[in-house]
Amino acid sequence: MENIYFCMAISFLFIHELDAIKAKEWKLFIVLKDLKEETAYTIWLALHFPLFLFPLMIVSNVFQPENEKLMKLGIDLFLIIHLFLHIRFRNDKDYQFTSIQSNIYIILTTIFAILDLTLIDFNFYLS
Repeated sequence: MENIYFCMAISFLFIHELDAIKAKEWKLFIVLKDLKEETAYTIWLALHFPLFLFPLMIVSNVFQPENEKLMKLGIDLFLIIHLFLHIRFRNDKDYQFTSIQSNIYIILTTIFAILDLTLIDFNFYLS
C-alpha cells in the first residue's frame, strides 16, 4: 500500500499524457514548436519513454530501496512542478488544455504526488 498515492499520481499522469497528444503539447516546447509536425511529435513521444519507464520500474521494485525513494522523490517533485508549468503556459496561443477534464487530470496528478511525498521516509536520507 505504500505506493498507492504514487501509482495514482502516475496513472493520472499517463491519462494526462494521452490527453496531451490530442492537445499537441509539443507545440509548447521551445525546441519542438518550430519543427515539422511529424518530427516534433516523434521526438516528443520518444521523450516520454523514460517518463513511463522509471515509474513502472519503481513500482516493480527494480531499484534498491534507497534509490527507489530518491527516484520517487524526484518524480513527485517533477509532477508538482508540472502543474506550475501548465499554469505558466495557460495563456500561450498553443495551449489547448482548456477543458475541465484536462485540468482535473493535471491537478489530480499533483495532489497524489503531494500525498506520496507525505509517505516518503525522509529520515532515511538523514542517517
